Amino acid sequence: MNPNRRIREATIEAYATIGGNESAMALATVLNDQDASLRAEAVAALGEIGGKTAVHILQYALADEEDAIRKAATEYLAESSNQ
Repeated sequence: MNPNRRIREATIEAYATIGGNESAMALATVLNDQDASLRAEAVAALGEIGGKTAVHILQYALADEEDAIRKAATEYLAESSNQ
């Protein structure tokens, strides 16, 4: 595995653990990454973080080119609206 990729994955995981608006904002940049699996991890992390900022950012993922990412964002947004 590419060491740079592993660092990026660990960073996404750390932001999910830390949580909060600043982590959500940092994860927003990952939604523009060329690597769809990293974008998917960022969507999952945003879903874990929750809150208004994460919900706002997840709305951008609804326009992703990958079906799986759009579906995951839709599920996290639906879950957040039920809370």
